[in-house]
Amino acid sequence: MSPMDVRHTGLNLPQVGDTASLGIEWAERRYDVTWLGFLLEHSVMVTAPRVSGTLVPVYVNDGITIRYIRDNHVHGFKTRVLVFNRNPYPHMHLEYPEAIAEHRVRSAHRVVMRLEGRMVADGREETVTILDISDSGARIQSTREDLAVDAEVELHLAVEFAGTREDLSLASVVKNANLNEDHDQLLMHYGLAFKDMESMQRMMLRGFIYEQLCRQRANL
Repeated sequence: MSPMDVRHTGLNLPQVGDTASLGIEWAERRYDVTWLGFLLEHSVMVTAPRVSGTLVPVYVNDGITIRYIRDNHVHGFKTRVLVFNRNPYPHMHLEYPEAIAEHRVRSAHRVVMRLEGRMVADGREETVTILDISDSGARIQSTREDLAVDAEVELHLAVEFAGTREDLSLASVVKNANLNEDHDQLLMHYGLAFKDMESMQRMMLRGFIYEQLCRQRANL
């Protein structure tokens, strides 16, 4: 579909070849799929979701949520599976959306907070406190003292933006480590830099940070 075709629908749908994030009502995680097109007021078409090359089982009438990014906005709609085809390649027809939610994501700076998260490093998982966060990194507080600069870790946190909750798993690298006193207890503060972040994760994180900044300023 051409950009003119998309505008003609009245809905800001993706372009053919765009990546969209697909959620299934019974699945805990989301899947990246490719937008294949649509027939006005009939259906939209996307590739079938896969994990490491293996097809994810999807069934007719399964509830689906689609999210995608266009022009610095996060768009989303709810739908259901109409048809699942394996030929000539695995793809799905989804019910044409009646409406699409749209939320602008403004650029956001670092926000100071105390948010619980989880960190996985060297096969060990622990609860940490996120002290501040931006779309490029975070500062966390941990009881663990043995992480060196350049160590690779994974930070897990739950964020909410525009009424949507998302559990993020962010690959990170330790950039600095300092011992600090907090309520008469010595704890490590680690500065993390995020790496290889997916575009949808970055947009959700930016939206979350922006909303937190707005709430903090409203309370001044």
